[in-house]
Amino acid sequence: MEKENQDDYTVKLKTPLPDLTLSRTGLYGELHSAKYTAPDTSPADAGEWTIQIQKQGALNFTSLEPDEIKNLVMVISFETVSS
Repeated sequence: MEKENQDDYTVKLKTPLPDLTLSRTGLYGELHSAKYTAPDTSPADAGEWTIQIQKQGALNFTSLEPDEIKNLVMVISFETVSS
């Protein structure tokens, strides 16, 4: 039986974005999610991305168990926000 994961994670993205905290908010059902609104950003500013994931409270980004995260889905949405 698979253990349900309710932990929060820190996601470190190599992008112009700050680190984000993924939490189960109910926005996408039982999935972890985060939201960030970047001012004056366009899709062309995205560049190359790398992802590191750390369980909150862990000392480093190498502490995940090999089967702790089986799937990772990123939904990235760009929209124009008026100031």
